[in-house]
Amino acid sequence: MLAWIALVGCSFPLPDCADGYTRNAEEQCVESTDTGSGAGCVLTGEYMGDIALAVAAEAGPLEIEDNCVGTVSFDRYDRVLDGTVECEFEGAVDGLVNSQQFCGTLDGVIEESGDIGGQIVLDLDIFGVLDEPWVGSATDEQIVGSVSGSMEFEVAGLVVPVDFAGQFEANR
Repeated sequence: MLAWIALVGCSFPLPDCADGYTRNAEEQCVESTDTGSGAGCVLTGEYMGDIALAVAAEAGPLEIEDNCVGTVSFDRYDRVLDGTVECEFEGAVDGLVNSQQFCGTLDGVIEESGDIGGQIVLDLDIFGVLDEPWVGSATDEQIVGSVSGSMEFEVAGLVVPVDFAGQFEANR
């Protein structure tokens, strides 16, 4: 009798999956990623790439220009970006900071159009904290952005304005 029950199996249908889940080929409930209309698709992933941030300062006759070059990386969940940035100066400023690597964060929100608005916070040690909005655009495979503005650096009681402009590109 037990052999016959084992051969016949369960004659009751499996219960429906919870909202947002469907049965796969193995009859397991898995999260739905497509409702047929494109709604409900959630794009996730990791993006990595390069950043170059140019800085320029003028203190009387002394002019300093340099680039902080490095990497950016993002974790993307649907329209939300959470990332990190690190860079190192490659010229005149590098000599002042002893080849120090600077680290910070980037975040952002992707609009329906693919445009992005976000914030970059990069601790530049003796120069202060660069805390500025950035703008960009995103596709499924790439995130590009730019940031520009100015900040003030104080040295020996002298306040020096520092202009900066940077661009980055990160790919899946």
